[in-house]
Amino acid sequence: MRDKDLIGADFLGVIKIKIGDLPEKAQRQSYYLKNKNFEDDGNKRGTITLGMQWSYDVDAAKKAQIKRAQGVTIVSMFEKKKLASETGGGQEDEESIEQELKEQDLARQEEERQKISKARQEEAERVAKLKVEDGDYVVKVHIIEVRDLKAEDANGTSDPVVYVEAFGQEQHTIVKQKQNSCVFDTLFFFNAKDVDRDQLEMEQITVSVFDADTFSRNDLIGRTTFDVLNVYYRKNHEMYKQWVGYVQYTQSSRSLS
Repeated sequence: MRDKDLIGADFLGVIKIKIGDLPEKAQRQSYYLKNKNFEDDGNKRGTITLGMQWSYDVDAAKKAQIKRAQGVTIVSMFEKKKLASETGGGQEDEESIEQELKEQDLARQEEERQKISKARQEEAERVAKLKVEDGDYVVKVHIIEVRDLKAEDANGTSDPVVYVEAFGQEQHTIVKQKQNSCVFDTLFFFNAKDVDRDQLEMEQITVSVFDADTFSRNDLIGRTTFDVLNVYYRKNHEMYKQWVGYVQYTQSSRSLS
C-alpha cells in the first residue's frame, strides 16, 4: 500500500499471503500492514481487509508456460503452485519460482524508487527556479465538502461550519444543520497588499471545522494549516481537489460572527 502524492507514492505497508493459506471459498479477512521486509517492526501501519479465494485458470496457466518457454519470466502468484507441480520439480521448483518472483518484486521496487527520486529532483529544480516577487497577492480558498466528521451533539451528528484564516483575515461558511458529511461549495478570497517574501514565509492558511451551537460557543472539531509558500511552490500555485485530514483539539471554542 502506498500514499500517492504529486511527486510519487510513499510506502505505507505491505502484506504477504501464502498461496496455500488461501481458502477454497471466498472469505474476507483483515491483515496488519508490515514493513518492506514483510516484518512486524512494532510500528502501527494500519490494517487492510481483503476478500480472497483460491482459483485456477487452465488457459492462464498454459499462456504462462508459453511465456516461460519464450524466455518471459513473469509468473502469476496464483499460477505458481500449479505450475510447479506440472513441471515435476516439486518443492525445489516452487522455491525457484518464489525466488524469481521475489527478484522481480525487488526490481519493481527499485524502479519505483528511481522514479520517485527523479520526480523529487525535478520538483526541487522547478521550485529553485521560482522567484517570489514583492507586491500584492490574492489567495483563493474553495471549501468543497467535509466527510465523516466527529459527532459533537447528543443526536449523533454535528452542525458544521468552516472558518478560514489568512493574512489576518477570517471568513466562514454557513452552518449545516445535523450533518456529519456535507457539501459547502463556498469560495473565499483573501487579499494581501504589499507583501514581501519574508512575510509570505511566515504566513499560513488555517482551516477550522466547528460544531455550531445556538446558546454556547462553537466547539472545535478539527483544524488543518497550510504554509502559503508551500501552496505557491506547487504546480499552478494550487492544491486542487485534494482531501486533507484535520487535527482534533480537545478544548477550543469560539463564537459565530
